[in-house]
Order: sequence, then structure tokens, then C-alpha cells
Amino acid sequence: MSRSLYLIQKHCPNLFRLIVENGSSNLDKLDDIVLRQLEEKRANNTSLVRMLMRVEAGDDPFLISFTNYMDDLIGEMLHQIPEHEAGIWDSLKGKFSNIAGWNFLNPIGELSALKHLLSDNESALVTMESPYPNGRPKDFLLMSNSDLEEVLVEVVNIHTPVEPVEWEELKIILLEKLEFKIDRETIGVTDPLLLDKLIIMPVVWYLDVKILREHHDFFSSFSTTMGSSAGLKIKSFGFHTYIKTTDNKLIFADAATILKTDL
Repeated sequence: MSRSLYLIQKHCPNLFRLIVENGSSNLDKLDDIVLRQLEEKRANNTSLVRMLMRVEAGDDPFLISFTNYMDDLIGEMLHQIPEHEAGIWDSLKGKFSNIAGWNFLNPIGELSALKHLLSDNESALVTMESPYPNGRPKDFLLMSNSDLEEVLVEVVNIHTPVEPVEWEELKIILLEKLEFKIDRETIGVTDPLLLDKLIIMPVVWYLDVKILREHHDFFSSFSTTMGSSAGLKIKSFGFHTYIKTTDNKLIFADAATILKTDL
């Protein structure tokens, strides 16, 4: 077993189960790819294997907690999906298949969103990568447990600038990326019923607690109006994000309510 796969198996056993034990691609030369990236100084903190190197060294409590959060999240999803749902399993595995070159935060954002959407037991997951008339499959097809109404959910991961920016600039970044995603996901679709069936779910990496406090009204209004307060043409859930607790654990929730969580 390669060094990279050893680190994945040791620190992310559920991810290992998903991508290795169930078969995946782009893994046989993973060590060579990681070494080349390090030599070219292109690897960064969103490189899974580099993060696991830090976790193995044990020098960053937050990265250790994040790795645990990530693998527990994958484990929960594996536990919830029945073995006979081959299509969902294939879609889930596909989100992590290009492990040599992907930004692993994006599939984690999608699974965090899915867990949150299913947490109230009011909806059930029908399938992942659900077809859409313009040829752009949507992340999740959910069905209400009460009236059997179906909705499509498309997650957009928004990575905020590493360097601090003023609120007005950050707000423009959030809304522009959201609007770009909506335009791309709905291109060529004019049927109002199909458009109404689609809901966007923005996941932000990350929002400072100070921003969440000072601009709570913006996030609250956006969430309660499903994006109409910002002039969106497609319904959107509130901006969801992560915050770190005092013991380095992660909480994922709507930015409008996340500070009400017991930290």
C-alpha cells in the first residue's frame, strides 16, 4: 500500500472504505502525484494528503478535528444509504473518485448540506446527480415525507478570500458567485415548473464570527425570503457555513442561526 493510501486508511477509514474498498480510479500513482505537487510547490491546505501529513504529525489540533468531522460525516452518509441503492452509492463514490487532483472541501460541503437537509426527518433522499433538462444533473433529489413533493437541490461551494476583506466586498463576492451558479445551472431552461422545483444551497468556506454577528440581518433576511431579498431569480436556502467551537470541533448551520448554537 502506498504512503498516501496508508494515511487515508489510518485517519479516514470511512473515506478509504468508500473509494478504495469499493473500487476507484486515479489511486495507483497517488504518491507520485503528491510528490510532484510538493516539488512544484502547488500543494496547499486543501490538499487531502498534505493535510493528513499534518494530522499524522499531530501538530495541528484543528486539522485533526476537521479530519474526524470529515470522516464521521462520510460514515454517517454510508450508514444512511441502503446497500441496494447502487445509483446513490455510485454517485457518492464519484464525488470523491478524483482524489489525486480535487479540492476535497467541495464534496465535504455537499455532504454537510445533505446531512443538514435530512436532519429534521421531513425529507428523504431519492437520488444523487438527478437529471435536469439542460444536461446539468443536480446534486440531490429530495422527497417530502408528508406530501411526497419532490425538490432538486444544487449545492454551491463558495470559497472566500484568504485575506480579510471589507463586508461590502465580501457580500458582492457571495452574491456574484451565487448568481453565476444559478445562471449556469438553469441555462436553457424556461419551464417555470422546472425552475420552481430547483433550490440552490450555498455553502461558504468560511465566514468570520464577527461578520456573522455584525451582519446578522442580511443573513436572516436572505434565509427567510429564500434569496428574494437579494433579487435572486431562483429560490435559495440561507448561506450555510462552519464555525469552530472552543474545543476545535466544527458546527455546520445556516449563517442566520449558527451563533445560537451552543459553542
